Amino acid sequence: LGPRGPTMSSLAHSSIQESLMASRVYESTVIHAPLANVWRFVRDLDFSRLQTALVESSSLVDDAPADQIGSVRHVTYRDGTVCDIKLTELSDYKHSLTYEIIASDPPMPVMSAIHTIHLRRITEDNSTFLTWVTDFSHDVTPSVIEDCRYKRHDAFSAIKAALAQ
Repeated sequence: LGPRGPTMSSLAHSSIQESLMASRVYESTVIHAPLANVWRFVRDLDFSRLQTALVESSSLVDDAPADQIGSVRHVTYRDGTVCDIKLTELSDYKHSLTYEIIASDPPMPVMSAIHTIHLRRITEDNSTFLTWVTDFSHDVTPSVIEDCRYKRHDAFSAIKAALAQ
């Protein structure tokens, strides 16, 4: 961004990135807990805590710190699916993180999926508005989109349950 807004270069990059991504899944929820508590819970991107009903285990590869850009989590789902998930962005200031699945067994039926979690404080009651957006490449199928939505709702339930204690 330039001093007065987006530069032509950043606009071109953004347009190219958006044109490569064909479908977006947007899910959101309100968590009745302060933003700081929710951020502490989600920022490690520990899927064994975020998707308790679906994930058997989640561990960092090579003992990398959870908040290190480029760190990879090895996630094993209860259905036998195994994914390696790479942290690509993390902002404590914006309370957001972005990740992508870089390997999957069995292989994912989509070339690319970029996931972003973003938190915002709700000032009225000091709760948190959580959005989880996934941008898929053009080859995404309806079943992949529905699976994504299902996993988000499972994560929302797990986060709410964990922070209600």
